Amino acid sequence: MILAHGIGGRLDLPIPLLYFTLAAITVLVVTFAMLSARWHEPRLQHPSSRVVDVPSWMRLGGRFFSAASVALLVLMVLSGFLGSDDALENPAPVMVFVGLWLVFPFLSALVGDFYQVVAPWRVLARWLKIDPSGDSGMSSRIGYWPAAAVLFAFTWWELVSPVGSVPWWLAVIALVYTLYMLVTIALWGSESQLTAWDGFGAYNYLMGAIGPLGRNQNGELVRRKWLTGLPMVGERPGLDALAVVLIGGVTYDGLTGIPFWRNQLAGPLEDTLSGAGLGWQWAEAVVGTFGLVAVVLMIGWAYHLACAVSAILSDADVGLTRIRIRFAHTLVPIALAYAFAHYFTLVIYEGQFFLSAIADPFDLGWDVFGVADRAVDYTLISPTAVWYVQLAAVIAGHVGGVILAHDRALVDFPGVKAIRSQYPMLALMVVLTMLALFILTAG
Repeated sequence: MILAHGIGGRLDLPIPLLYFTLAAITVLVVTFAMLSARWHEPRLQHPSSRVVDVPSWMRLGGRFFSAASVALLVLMVLSGFLGSDDALENPAPVMVFVGLWLVFPFLSALVGDFYQVVAPWRVLARWLKIDPSGDSGMSSRIGYWPAAAVLFAFTWWELVSPVGSVPWWLAVIALVYTLYMLVTIALWGSESQLTAWDGFGAYNYLMGAIGPLGRNQNGELVRRKWLTGLPMVGERPGLDALAVVLIGGVTYDGLTGIPFWRNQLAGPLEDTLSGAGLGWQWAEAVVGTFGLVAVVLMIGWAYHLACAVSAILSDADVGLTRIRIRFAHTLVPIALAYAFAHYFTLVIYEGQFFLSAIADPFDLGWDVFGVADRAVDYTLISPTAVWYVQLAAVIAGHVGGVILAHDRALVDFPGVKAIRSQYPMLALMVVLTMLALFILTAG
C-alpha cells in the first residue's frame, strides 16, 4: 500500500549498526542498574498533579475543533466516494493513515489525550443526543478486547488488504465504523465506548497517558509529570493485548521491507498460492494475514514469557494474568517509540500530499489553496538526522519502559525480589530494542 510505510532501510549510517545497538543496550542496562541502586520506593504509582483552570478561549477552541473533526469526517467520506481513485490525489487515505492513525496519537503523547474531546463519533452522538450519561460498567467487564480487535483489523486493512488504500473503500469503512460507534455509544455510553469499543480512542488514551495533561477522578484537567499517567491507566482485561497489537503491527510492517522476508519467506508462499489458482493480490493477502498474526503472537508470547519468568523469580503469590495486565502499561512507551521511529518520515513527507489533495478533494480541477501542483519536499530533514531521531525515539521509549516496570515491581514484589523480578523484563526490552534497530536499518 502506498501510504502504509515509513522510510525504508538505511545504508548511510555514520558508524556501523553494531555500535549503535551496543550503545542502546548499554543505556538500558545502566538505567536498570541506577534504578536498582537508587530507586528503592515507588514514585509513580500515585503521582501528584495540579488542577488547571481551563480558560474560556480553550473551551471555545475545543468546540471549534470538535466541529472541525466532524467536518473532516464528512469531507473524508465525500472525497472517498466522489474524488480521485488515485490514493496520492485523494485526501481520504492521508486523512486516515497519516492524520487519524499517526498525528492524533503522536500529539496525544506530546500534550495529552485530546481525542476524547474532538473524536467525531462522540461529537456526533452528543449532537444527536444519543449518549447515555456515565459509564454502564461494560468497560470494566469487557475491558480493552474490542478495541484491540478494532486496532488489529485496522492494521490488517492498512498493511495487508488488497484494497486498503482505495478511497472508495475507505469511505465505506468510515460509514460502517460511524454506525458501529453510534450504536455502542447508544447502548453503553461514550465513557465505555471510548476505551472499550473505539480502537482509536483506546490508542489515544494510552498515548495520552504519557503526556503532561490529563483528567483526575473528578474529570478536572490536571497537569502532571511525563509518563506518570501510565501507572494510572485502567487495569482491565485485554490491556496487554492492546499494547501487543500496537507493537506487533509496526514490527510486521518493518519486517515486510526486509529482503529475507520478501524473498525467502513471503515470496515463495505467494508464488505457490498464485500458482494454485489464487489471484496474486489475494495470495499476498493470505500470506500477509498469516504473517501479521504470527508477528503479533510472537510479540505477545515474548511478553507472556517475560511475565511468567518474573512471577517465578519474584516468588510472589500473584497470578500470571494479573502480572500481564499490571505491567502492560510499561509497553506503551515502546509502542510509541516503534510507531514514531518507523512512521515519522511518513508524516513529514507523505503528509505533504494532503496539502495538494485537499485543494481538489472531489477531482474537479480545483486549486483552492494554490498548491495543487506542489511537489513533496524531501529536503526537510537529512537522512542522518532521520536516523538520529529514530535512534533517540527507540532508546527513550525503552528507557521509559524500564523505569515504569521497575516502579511497578517495587509495589507488587517485596524487597530484593522486585529487582530480581525485572531481569526478564529488561531482557525483553533489550530484545525489542535490537529488533527495532534491525528493522529500521535492514529494510
